Amino acid sequence: MKSSINHVLASLLLALALPLPTRGQEQAPGPSRQQIRTRKLAEQWHGKEVIFLLSDGRQLIGLPVQASFSSITIEVDGIRQELPIPIIETAILRPGAVEVMLATLATALGGSMGYAGTRLAAPDAGRNPAVVGAILGGTLTGLWGWRTFYREIRYDLKLEAP
Repeated sequence: MKSSINHVLASLLLALALPLPTRGQEQAPGPSRQQIRTRKLAEQWHGKEVIFLLSDGRQLIGLPVQASFSSITIEVDGIRQELPIPIIETAILRPGAVEVMLATLATALGGSMGYAGTRLAAPDAGRNPAVVGAILGGTLTGLWGWRTFYREIRYDLKLEAP
């Protein structure tokens, strides 16, 4: 019994003699999600007209030129301007000529498929059913193309932490 008490006392003495765990050097916080997303936006949308919605309610339309972890440089009417990243809430990219061409291409493709499908399904029918098939196919795929390709891209930069 005396040896078990000695072992317990020795263990307690050893535990008290050992240094308490201390925190290591604290790590400097890395870039925030907003900073990373803004840099990525500046790289991907370089030279495209972007609408920036700021935290004070203003809208600023410009071309992203470059970004650092503290600010983004945009070109507004030929003048370069720096925006601090924390004040940017959302960036919006409006559809352009490429999206219009894709929607138009979808309309033309759908119209030709409607015409060809009607001619193949009813080869003995006259020209009017094929034209109706082309109009119907073009209209449906045109609506689909417009809704799919011709829409603005919203890029929310202010994200809540998980």
